[in-house]
Amino acid sequence: MSVGKVTSWRKKVFSPVGLCTLATAGYLYMLTEYFKLEYRVYKERKALEEHDADPTKFNMLIRERVVSREMGKQSQS
Repeated sequence: MSVGKVTSWRKKVFSPVGLCTLATAGYLYMLTEYFKLEYRVYKERKALEEHDADPTKFNMLIRERVVSREMGKQSQS
């Protein structure tokens, strides 16, 4: 790539419109990942409720989720 193309690309990306576009794209990506995770948990819960096999499995799912949240908080600190 030539220097002119790099400069042009840099000006487009770091312009206010470019930065807003990047921020919006990042936000939408994170939102999509969040919904994927929530949908997976919803499906697991629904499967446990439908089969109603063992209530302790449902409790274990909730405990696993709480532990994963706590581990995430600890890794951030």
